[in-house]
Amino acid sequence: MGKIQQLVGRRTRISPVIPFPAPSSGMNGIPNSVSKLSLVSTKNRFNSSSSPKLPSPSEKPIVTCVNSSPDVPCGKTVLEIFKNSISGSSERLGACEHEMKKMAMKKTKKVENREAFVKAIQSDSLEKDFESLSIKLFEFQFWNNPIYQKYVNLLNVELDQVTCIQEIPFLPISFFKSHRVQTGVHPGDPMIFRSSGTTGQSPAQHIVPDVDLYTKNAVRGFTSAFSDPLKDMYFLGLLPSYLERNDASLVYMAQEFADQSKPLPKHFFLNDFEALSVTLNRLLSDETPVVLLGVTFALLDFARQYPGDYKGLTVIETGGMKGHGPELVRPALHRELKENLRGVNISSEYGMTELMSQAYWKDGYFEAAPTMRVFPREITDPLAVAAWEQSAALNIVDLANIDSCSFIASSDLGRVQPGGKKFEVLGRMDHAEIRGCNLMYAPD
Repeated sequence: MGKIQQLVGRRTRISPVIPFPAPSSGMNGIPNSVSKLSLVSTKNRFNSSSSPKLPSPSEKPIVTCVNSSPDVPCGKTVLEIFKNSISGSSERLGACEHEMKKMAMKKTKKVENREAFVKAIQSDSLEKDFESLSIKLFEFQFWNNPIYQKYVNLLNVELDQVTCIQEIPFLPISFFKSHRVQTGVHPGDPMIFRSSGTTGQSPAQHIVPDVDLYTKNAVRGFTSAFSDPLKDMYFLGLLPSYLERNDASLVYMAQEFADQSKPLPKHFFLNDFEALSVTLNRLLSDETPVVLLGVTFALLDFARQYPGDYKGLTVIETGGMKGHGPELVRPALHRELKENLRGVNISSEYGMTELMSQAYWKDGYFEAAPTMRVFPREITDPLAVAAWEQSAALNIVDLANIDSCSFIASSDLGRVQPGGKKFEVLGRMDHAEIRGCNLMYAPD
């Protein structure tokens, strides 16, 4: 009985079928009402004490129409309806062939709307439309992402119940390690970004059929965080542990930044600190803005070996220590960099393989890209909303994740400012793996 109630309560629009009414369910044990359905009482179904009695096989209760409707499978036994619901038949819990065709048409229409979402997230009205677009994208991904649909179904969430972002189910980020999280079917071989697998962990993978969407969105997020456009600055990268790989999303992003910045003979440096120092001193002499994106452990090594005056340089740290030393809290890291690289501006990048959008550190907070928002959830209850400005686990909305999943429950802990545009990262949840791009934390 519990299984039937659970199944009916998930996605159907008819009341649960009750094969054997409880003694307290109505007069003489008869249900007070059964929407559109009526169970035909058979001979000797109830004894004189009105307690339920199992009918014989020839006396199986049959569903008959009270209000005639094509949605009701007239003449079916309760057991047949239940079996059909398990097998996925067109008669599943009263869904007739006509209803199934309507569902298929709705799904086809959703698939055709992908380009509309691409256009919407690049629109100047995105901030105003963020919540309504999030709900539409949730519905789109429900219909076109089998893994996400199964997850939503397990939570017994119905589409018409979702009226705001925080009612949307957020997929645990660990699914990107164990499942193929993909929305829609795309021709050709998609790009697959993989995490570095810090300290021997299993890497996550993010299927990206549209790399151009990724790079354009990354550029938009960068230019919204920094005042100067890429074409008016020099961009350099110090990215050991990433440049050696051909599936790192960070390298694709950095390469796009370099391509759009002022031309240089060499934009990326692996371990050649001396060449980097010479290049920086030459570029900084003409007062053109210079940005250096570097993995944390390499930036520390460079700052210790080549200290000096670097006024006009903006350093963006990311990626953590990668096992090259003890992890540092962000204030200690920034303090050491500023002591050795005098005159620099320090920022941080918050990003990960599973996201198409990034956030950048500014004035004590990470500021999310236009396509990104962060929401707090309770640490001990993954389905409960937490308060703003309190320690909480972080749920991330990334509208650029059109082809995977835009609603991700991360394993990071932090504090989120009202509205979800600004946030802090305080640490990781217990038993969560350390992630490269999230290793630098602020003290609680």
